[in-house]
Amino acid sequence: MLRFIPLSLFVIGCAQLSDKQPVLVAQSNGQATLSAASSHASNSDSSSYYISLVRGFIDTTFGERLNGSILVARKGQVLYEEYAGFANPRGYGDSITATTPFHLASVTKTFTAMAVLKLWDEGKLNIDDPVSNYLAGFPCAGVTVKMLLNHRSGIPKYDHYMSSLGWNRRKIMNNQDVLDFLIANRKRSL
Repeated sequence: MLRFIPLSLFVIGCAQLSDKQPVLVAQSNGQATLSAASSHASNSDSSSYYISLVRGFIDTTFGERLNGSILVARKGQVLYEEYAGFANPRGYGDSITATTPFHLASVTKTFTAMAVLKLWDEGKLNIDDPVSNYLAGFPCAGVTVKMLLNHRSGIPKYDHYMSSLGWNRRKIMNNQDVLDFLIANRKRSL
């Protein structure tokens, strides 16, 4: 179910307006899904339509139990944004906000690959280029964008070696932290 939610929200946010719009349909198992229905809505109507669609999905799926953040955008316009719950599952007053970091792990791989391939399709990057062309100081010579996408770069999993090389495990790391750590420790055995 948790893997279904980001994909569903992504589909809603990226749907192209045509003569078919997604419609929320509740299945007998209680999960919400999208199906296509014929409709001729104007662009101004479509924003409110998508907002109500997202709210219906969230209400059907979570009710009052949402613990996380949701942002749905369409054509650069934020249609829906909500933050609820606590970053600490025990609820120690650390309310989730727009800047709360989440460790999404492998969920982001698909979205990252899609975004990179979209940039490649638009001619904005070449997947056969070394990563160092795009990330200044990237210390792994010969590693290409395509190798990263295929998980064949040879770079070890950062969470396995960063703490053994001195990273404070209590600090949540972001992408820049990982890159900076790779650069700073490039001469050490990873």
